[in-house]
Amino acid sequence: MSKHTNTQELFVGKRITLKGPQVLELLILAGIIVLLLLNLLLRSAAGFSYKLPKFEPVSSVDIQNIRWSQAEGSERNLRKDGEKWYIDEEKYPAKQSYVDTLLEQLSRPALQDLVSKSGNLLTFGLDSERAYKLEAFGASDEEDQRRLYVGKSSGSGRYSFVRLGEDDGRVFTLSENVTSILEKSTDDLRDRLVVSFAGEDIGKLEIRETAGEKSVLVEKKDDKWQIPEDVVWTEEQVNRLVNRFAGMNAQSFIRNYPESDPESDNEYELQFTAKGGVNYTITIGAKMPGGEDDDKGYAAKSSSYGFPFTLNNYTVESMLKDFGFVEEEEPGDERS
Repeated sequence: MSKHTNTQELFVGKRITLKGPQVLELLILAGIIVLLLLNLLLRSAAGFSYKLPKFEPVSSVDIQNIRWSQAEGSERNLRKDGEKWYIDEEKYPAKQSYVDTLLEQLSRPALQDLVSKSGNLLTFGLDSERAYKLEAFGASDEEDQRRLYVGKSSGSGRYSFVRLGEDDGRVFTLSENVTSILEKSTDDLRDRLVVSFAGEDIGKLEIRETAGEKSVLVEKKDDKWQIPEDVVWTEEQVNRLVNRFAGMNAQSFIRNYPESDPESDNEYELQFTAKGGVNYTITIGAKMPGGEDDDKGYAAKSSSYGFPFTLNNYTVESMLKDFGFVEEEEPGDERS
């Protein structure tokens, strides 16, 4: 090879000419492969080679009750009734995405890695004081379907650390962060969807001021809202209101709907009537107590949801202003 060339030649069946930087890249890649192979051999020699446990699959259909508890905490239950899941004895509707995640991991746990065999459970939140005992049952408590012990979330927040038995010191990662669900309060586990209908199916809308005499009714004919002459609403406003309530979520939940004073408190009742005469009714009551700038919302209840809740200030106040139930304050207007 000429001393004036910057190439080296490799002969593998036929001549291939590589430049100096390319040879260096190949040498680095080969070194990485050798190191990886050595790492695997050393891990196997040190006893790190393992197979993840296999589980007998449990049909999610057979799971009717999901229960979890900590040593010092109260027990929580999600129980299926018909096609819906409910929380504890109060039977609050549960958020379905949380239920689905728990069902998936209980019916067929997706273990990712064995991360510890040393029995150091405290590091992973799997000691007897902090671990969640997560159980799945059938229609009765005798039908024990699955049990896992769940610790804290991984640093990335993507996984949970779990062990498979009370006397099993091995720690695995689970492919879903179920810890974040088990840590939630009752209200955070609840389904916030309090009204649900298809906006295009609504053919009649009535808003009534229950403490006063104001009531407005509009109906749809030939896919157009028929607005009475004495009503200042526009078709756009009506469509906006219908679509806003078509999938309305609660801002928060309250234990009791406050009693209203007919002499000082206005209640507003919205009734959406769908094709076939199905009615969806939302009653909006008093503004919840709080500071001037606090958005504590307005107390509300729905014919589609069996418990009281709140709607945020903007949703209620913009609706009342849009439809003339309250006057919009002019700039500089100081009203007591």
